Amino acid sequence: MAVVNHNSSIKIRRCTLSDLDAILAMQEIVIDDLRMKSEFVENIYIPASHSEIERFLTDDNMCVLGAFVDEEIVAFAVGIFSGYRETVTELLITERMKSILENKRLFWLEICIVLPAYQNQKLQKRLQSELLNVALGADIDYVVVTVSPDNVISLNNLLKDGFRIMDITIYKVEGNAYKRYLMFLKGKSTGT
Repeated sequence: MAVVNHNSSIKIRRCTLSDLDAILAMQEIVIDDLRMKSEFVENIYIPASHSEIERFLTDDNMCVLGAFVDEEIVAFAVGIFSGYRETVTELLITERMKSILENKRLFWLEICIVLPAYQNQKLQKRLQSELLNVALGADIDYVVVTVSPDNVISLNNLLKDGFRIMDITIYKVEGNAYKRYLMFLKGKSTGT
């Protein structure tokens, strides 16, 4: 697939419910591309369902940002404000991590994907930086993300942004278990 360079015409904005179908279609393109590259797609990206993306777009504790070229979405990222109990139910984490996260205000970087034709143009980094600005402007203790050890590009971007690997965890989805690094960045209330 050809790489398209429209860096100057890319606009970042908050997504709305009217973007739902375009986000789902974009996600399918990315998944198909990953399947062509690897038989282990879920090791890198676990797709969000229609209802999950709809919730991301309508819940006031969630922020969905999109990168658009001529009103067409080419990348999106999700951030979620929450407390410990609402977010770690699907993660198998150590007691040490549970004690660190207990009663903390968290911002989770949840999803960030880019259409294949727009990859390698720092869109993931740009969206992630915008979400970090949202998170670090709020009174949170930690920005938290899970990333597959196989997703080297995302892992390197997060390390460059100051995230630290704090634990190895297992993410359970529909009876399947996926290894993930649990990474943290200190928020405003813990001292950045």
